[in-house]
Amino acid sequence: MRRLATAFVVLPALATIADAQARPVVRPTSYGRWESLGSSTLSPNAEWLAYGINRVNEENELRLGATTRDTTVAIVYATAPAFTGDSRWLAYAIGVSPAERDKLTKDKKPIRNAVGVRNLATGATEVVKDVSQFRFSGDGKFIAMRRYPAEGKRAADLIVQDLARGTKMTFGNVSGGRRRLSPPATRSSTGPASTARPCCGRTSS
Repeated sequence: MRRLATAFVVLPALATIADAQARPVVRPTSYGRWESLGSSTLSPNAEWLAYGINRVNEENELRLGATTRDTTVAIVYATAPAFTGDSRWLAYAIGVSPAERDKLTKDKKPIRNAVGVRNLATGATEVVKDVSQFRFSGDGKFIAMRRYPAEGKRAADLIVQDLARGTKMTFGNVSGGRRRLSPPATRSSTGPASTARPCCGRTSS
């Protein structure tokens, strides 16, 4: 009887040990890859969802998914997604890797971001470097992109691009760009629609 009782005590203990051994061990080297869901933005026609994926090691990315089919695109170091009002175009800020950021900081060089502009129908994407802010026109036909000002200056070049044709026009030394291109809130899948068009954004250093 004692042996039987002992067996009933030992068997659950052995099962617990075996279960613990079967579970994968999370090592410190894996911590950096832990992911959390960031903010999300829904296109006006509700056919596209852009959402951030944040990782402990700051190897973050923006994911763009179609709500009507199973397709997802990952864009590394991208943030601040904005759709045109007609849902034909997406723009987003593109940062630098943590390693590149640390190197630039150590070398006392400026950290400058870029802007990606994606045609949602074709998937064609253009990247414009050294852009601090961007904004779509209300009709979704143009995008304005403000360069970084020179050190000690407030004015900066402003690029206006025709999205359909791909042509660009540059206006030199435009002042007040920060106020004109400041981004309104965008329509979010986790909250109510914004009071302004989902058209613009600001890159952050």
